[in-house]
Amino acid sequence: MDYRPCTPVRHDGPISHSVYPNIYFTPGRYSPRPTQPQLPTPSHMITPGPMAPFFRHNRLPKAKDITSVNEEQVAPIGNPKSAYTQEFVRRFKEWHTGKGVLSSPEGRENVLTLEITMPHFLDFKKALDIDNDEKFPRYSYDASSSLLTIQCTPSPIHEQIVSTVSEGFTLARRSLPTSLRRMIHIVGNQQFTDFQGAYDGSEKAPDTAVKVTDATGAVEVKFVLEVGLAETYAMLVRDAKMWIEGREAASIVMIVKMEETPVYKCPTRNLSEDEFSELGFPPRTEIDVKNFTLGGPYGPAFYKGLRWVGGVTGFMEIWKRDPVTRLATRTSSDRINLLNMANTTYTHFWLHDFVDISPDNDHHIPIDWGDYISNLGLYIKELAADRCRRTLRGREGRETMLDDDYEP
Repeated sequence: MDYRPCTPVRHDGPISHSVYPNIYFTPGRYSPRPTQPQLPTPSHMITPGPMAPFFRHNRLPKAKDITSVNEEQVAPIGNPKSAYTQEFVRRFKEWHTGKGVLSSPEGRENVLTLEITMPHFLDFKKALDIDNDEKFPRYSYDASSSLLTIQCTPSPIHEQIVSTVSEGFTLARRSLPTSLRRMIHIVGNQQFTDFQGAYDGSEKAPDTAVKVTDATGAVEVKFVLEVGLAETYAMLVRDAKMWIEGREAASIVMIVKMEETPVYKCPTRNLSEDEFSELGFPPRTEIDVKNFTLGGPYGPAFYKGLRWVGGVTGFMEIWKRDPVTRLATRTSSDRINLLNMANTTYTHFWLHDFVDISPDNDHHIPIDWGDYISNLGLYIKELAADRCRRTLRGREGRETMLDDDYEP
């Protein structure tokens, strides 16, 4: 499969309005849902005019691993407390709780994308008190495209990559003199809001960021890691562009894209109660990685004759700023296949790539993928066990009628 950055399609026609937010799930494989009742159109609406460029939105291509639940249209602009903003809130709650029109057995893992203008995004945050809710799912907002992306808890496959890369920087930092060591800060999941230019107003939390304090005392983000399993490659490329083109100091972005083939669909979703009972699942508290077998070193993972995780592959790319165009550019036409890196230590960077440092203190940054690749089968089993437990919990809720939305 040839991955290419997601290029916006130009839209020169009149701006259309809808009372529905634009919502995508990644990956999504759903049957059509019933038509939703129309909400009242806000009474105050700005027609295309002098302010239109600020709210203009380009349509995104319909990638095969993105399903649009509603047609893509620009939000009506008016009272921030409008029914339109409340529709965003309602759709988020359906996705987050797994109930309602947007629910599905695997919906909890899917990425939710809302096309939402800045005023409605700010009101959306107020309505859910996001800034004061430490348990709110990870999210990012791209002001250049008006896209809000919300994710749930990452899988072991995702998180162990974060650990692998962070350990490389930590090892290199540990060997420095105290004065230099205190200049380098390695963080994960910190929310950044200081983007410039077309990205002014954006918000993003990287999987890992390396910050450096310069001679003036300013703190600059020099390295960013973005990992995706549920996220598409196009989403990761948008992230790289935001970091590089929206922040003057950011120098390197590492993209790691993990893929599951086929995309996960709950294997029991179409089974009747009798068919499900015949499988003889134990109580969900007894489900463990030992229950699962692998069809190969990197999946698929099976239990009870059902596939819980597909085959896993992955690759890595490095993105930098082009010195002439100042735009984010992939440094090489070749990708690094992670599954061919087992038992080998790869050094991708030197400290001088990020810090003004003397040759005597310069060190390699050792990012060793060997342990990750060797243990990938275990991480796949962990994800399979988690999916199986969630499925059994859902069935228990139906049987005890704890799920108010369940209809036999």
